[in-house]
Amino acid sequence: MSSNDARVANRELMKEKNALKLKKEKIAELKRVVEDREKVLERTLNKVNSETEKVEELSECKICTNQYDHHHGSNFVPYQFECGHTVCKTCVQELFQKRFEKIKPQPARETPMIINCPFCKSVLRITNPENTLPEDQIMNNTLRAFLRL
Repeated sequence: MSSNDARVANRELMKEKNALKLKKEKIAELKRVVEDREKVLERTLNKVNSETEKVEELSECKICTNQYDHHHGSNFVPYQFECGHTVCKTCVQELFQKRFEKIKPQPARETPMIINCPFCKSVLRITNPENTLPEDQIMNNTLRAFLRL
């Protein structure tokens, strides 16, 4: 091989080394971009999981821990007391029944009874939990929206 051929081969080798170096730098840059995006996605996923946990926590009765069911007629429809606390229909009925059974002699079911909110102890006058307590419409709408996701 002549010295001229050696120089040409050396130049070609240098070009290939430079091209390889540029490719390595590009790969390193792309790797950093991917890692940055993975971090953003991980933070987003953690935030979504946290928000999902909050919604799930809000969508369960704080007494029996059953998930609220927005379907009318369900035993787990959320009901809201005058004080603003929300429990499921089953727990309202149980609170009402326990209070009703303690009263001697037992009054007519239409007689208003005093019960205390199990959370803040506010005094609540309830005649019949099925007819007098409003379904928690905000909770029902939230549940419907969440189920559509």
